[in-house]
Amino acid sequence: MSLRNGGETAHALPAYASALGWLLVAGCGGMAVYVPVFDRVNWEPVGTILTLAAAALVAAGLLMRGGSAERQALVLIVVGAIASGFFLIWTLVMPLLAVVLIVVIARQALNGGLPAANPAN
Repeated sequence: MSLRNGGETAHALPAYASALGWLLVAGCGGMAVYVPVFDRVNWEPVGTILTLAAAALVAAGLLMRGGSAERQALVLIVVGAIASGFFLIWTLVMPLLAVVLIVVIARQALNGGLPAANPAN
């Protein structure tokens, strides 16, 4: 379903948006492992849990199929992207990546809907 016209269409997510999303997921997963192992002074259990949850939300949004789940995918990606920067504010890359991901996904949603996840493309 397209957010703009309500039609039953499935659009392909641009490769750069998908790559950006998976980069955010990998970055969150990496930081969730890196901080408790190598930076015990700054480690917060809640931060690790939230970072893993953010990665899971973005991954779930990227993997959701089109149709009636487009809005849910959009919400999952945006909430996950915002949560990813919450405890990683001391870095510059992850919050910026989260903002760019939010903008890309929102533009895609407003310009014709979110795609069905298609691993073949």
